[in-house]
Amino acid sequence: MYEGVRVNSRHTLPIPFGWYGVAFTSELQAGEVKPLKYFDQDLVLFRTEDGVAHVLEAFCPHLGAHLGYGGVVKGDAIACPFHAWEFNGEGHVKNIPYAKQIPPKVAGFACTMVAAFWRACG
Repeated sequence: MYEGVRVNSRHTLPIPFGWYGVAFTSELQAGEVKPLKYFDQDLVLFRTEDGVAHVLEAFCPHLGAHLGYGGVVKGDAIACPFHAWEFNGEGHVKNIPYAKQIPPKVAGFACTMVAAFWRACG
């Protein structure tokens, strides 16, 4: 367990915390998907067709497929290799290709967005 650093009288941040680069922009072309492992977590890095890079938790919340292996960029989303569920850059379900609409029960499903700022959880 991390001791932590007291930032004020009420809050302590665990160590390590800070910004970590996981790739250079030149290493990822539009439409490309890469699996990553940082901070003891599986992650997926992808660049949308309009050129915006995103990092998410690697596993699809539907059935657990690793989006970094077989995931495909579709517009501004990444599609799961199992059932093609599409997740936007914030990790929310954007589309289920075989459904007319996203069921309310599934609307909350998300691959958590991983910000470039990391702090350990104790």
